[in-house]
Amino acid sequence: MRRLIIALIFLTAGAAHATTPTISLVSGTVSTGATLTITGSNMMDEDKSGWQSRFTSGSAYGFEGSTVTADGYYMGGGNVIDPVYDSSVKLSGNKSLKARGQGAWEGPNGPASLIYFPGGGGAETGDIWIRKYVRMDILGGTWPSEYQKIIDSQGSAGQYYLDTIGNSTFMATWQIGGSNTAHYVDAPGGGLQSGRWYAVELHWKASPSRIYELYIDNTLMLTGSTMTTADLTWLLVGLINYGGTSSAFSENVYYDNLAVSSSRIRPSSIIEVSGDGITWKYQEPVALGDTSSQIKLDLSGLTGTNYRMRVTNNRQEVSSVYYLSGGTNDSTAPVVAISTTDPSNITAVPLLVSGTASDGVGVVGCKWRLGSQPDALNGTSMVGTTSWSGNANSFSSGSNTLYVGCYDLANNWGYDSITVNYTPETLPAVTSINESFEDNSFGLRNWYDNTNHGTIATGGYSGNCLQWSWAQGEAQPTNGGSMRRLFDPADRLYVSFYVKLQTGWRGSQQTYHPHMITIPSDLDEEYAPLANNYLNTYIEFNSDLGSPYTIRPAMAIQDEKRVNTASGTPPLDLSAITENRSVAYCNTPVPDGAAGICYADNPYYSANVWKASNASVSTNSWHHVEVYLQMNTIDGGIGQSDGIMREWVDGVQVLNHTDVMYRTGQDATKKWAQFVFSPWIGDGSPIAQTMWIDELTVGTTSPYVVIEPGPEPWRVSVPKSFSGSIQ
Repeated sequence: MRRLIIALIFLTAGAAHATTPTISLVSGTVSTGATLTITGSNMMDEDKSGWQSRFTSGSAYGFEGSTVTADGYYMGGGNVIDPVYDSSVKLSGNKSLKARGQGAWEGPNGPASLIYFPGGGGAETGDIWIRKYVRMDILGGTWPSEYQKIIDSQGSAGQYYLDTIGNSTFMATWQIGGSNTAHYVDAPGGGLQSGRWYAVELHWKASPSRIYELYIDNTLMLTGSTMTTADLTWLLVGLINYGGTSSAFSENVYYDNLAVSSSRIRPSSIIEVSGDGITWKYQEPVALGDTSSQIKLDLSGLTGTNYRMRVTNNRQEVSSVYYLSGGTNDSTAPVVAISTTDPSNITAVPLLVSGTASDGVGVVGCKWRLGSQPDALNGTSMVGTTSWSGNANSFSSGSNTLYVGCYDLANNWGYDSITVNYTPETLPAVTSINESFEDNSFGLRNWYDNTNHGTIATGGYSGNCLQWSWAQGEAQPTNGGSMRRLFDPADRLYVSFYVKLQTGWRGSQQTYHPHMITIPSDLDEEYAPLANNYLNTYIEFNSDLGSPYTIRPAMAIQDEKRVNTASGTPPLDLSAITENRSVAYCNTPVPDGAAGICYADNPYYSANVWKASNASVSTNSWHHVEVYLQMNTIDGGIGQSDGIMREWVDGVQVLNHTDVMYRTGQDATKKWAQFVFSPWIGDGSPIAQTMWIDELTVGTTSPYVVIEPGPEPWRVSVPKSFSGSIQ
């Protein structure tokens, strides 16, 4: 295999990105609380693609028009204080919108100061982002002790809003709430500060999964999943209402840089400061512009005193680092050269890419990216700085341009690129099982062992479905049992099915169970026990122990028959000693993201469990579950930790692990070979409860199209109308 040295493509940051912000001068005292003035270019450079039309032209964006009504906004009407444009306090441009509240109000729907305008734009997509900056100035009295509402959207499903809640001392909490939802998060820094601009982003999405998110100062503060819809008929902005004030209460609330879009807008400009070049801290904006901005400096919590600054504009372009104390404002990009085994024609991924980088200031890190150069926010990190390497693993069939960029202490980027021609090996689509549960003649469809399994019920995802019902205290559901089906041994497996859980589902109320689906290996017998195997792979849903019993997707492996006790009492790591061992916790280190289980059994129960901690499944509705499994490789008789375990629920990936070990060199050819429905709650069902299963498919890839094995060959839609031969 010949070695290939790729010629350098040398680009400075400015040449690569025409809109890259620059910092030419920073003036002011470098101390916490001081106001710094930053002079440069392209420091905002708002990307308005996707914005609703009222914000892409004219004077509405930034509230720069002559009056509120002239810009097309509607006054609130009724007993409200009409908002006005204000030139004395603003973030960008010449004006902001000022809303006003004053006087005592002890209950909801206090006197308000608001504007509103018709929605649209976001309603067509069901995906709405609202970005605005807000500043609250307490002029008299104290903060509202109950709440104050500062943004409100109204659509066909009701009302959704953002407000702050707290006490008379400070507003301590952000709340997003409204119809069918309420979520809370503590305000950063112990409470909201009077006279400070906050960048607020709200995200509402109705499909395919319901999302409700709040970003403050470019940080995701909270997220929920109880939106019923995300259409937008009216958007209300201002001091909409408040409660819990005294007669001395007086407050101005200012708004600037308002925009609405179907995709994330992000802050107009992000100015950050670091003391060591590693940890960067968001700085409070005082004024923002393309050529001049101001911040109130906050150095608290930073490590190091070699303070430096960078600016990220709205297009997510990042400036070179400007040193406030010490260091150098060098602008020379690192020299990058890719040196790797000839990649001109490959048939498998990943491809190991390596090379070198050098720079007088000092290279900090390197990243790779396909199709365009990486930058501070986009790309996959390589290992090393002056000499680096990493696996590129997301090529598309055909010609791919792979870039490697390296950056130095001053945030200058240098790049190199190579062309990779990827011609993947094509694999035939093989369907092993296709079960629609239209009737209970399971024996005629090659199922065995408890073929009277379950109850065929109407109201499935499509036609009839399989129903499991547990009585309170019972481990096994009515008519439940281990119904099995063999398939040709495979080291890649795709499983697709639909599941519905009854309202009030509690699962087992333990950290384990209920078992649902078990997939033994070809080393296990046709009637192998399901808790003492050479390899079991589980697909399950685990509920939290207490109310509200959030339901989380989970997967696990268990290989009790391979536990090695000859070298000592488990758990005992034997991975550096022998391949004759369990791949799970009793004998092998647990991979990242998994929990290990090891206890005396026959001889020892050995398992690893992966749970989707940030995903939940709702009740009383059908959910599409897809799983892709791929056996790890064996290299030189040694099992490698490169097996794949991925799961999607309703098209959203909830598990993604590429470091799973399913087999060691002892079982170098082990594959999956048996599908088992195995409903079981070992400690007994805590309540009477029911689940339904429908439209099961098991194969090596999707059974509906022949596709190439790229990074995710198994992710395809599954049409219900498919009909064809079943192997």
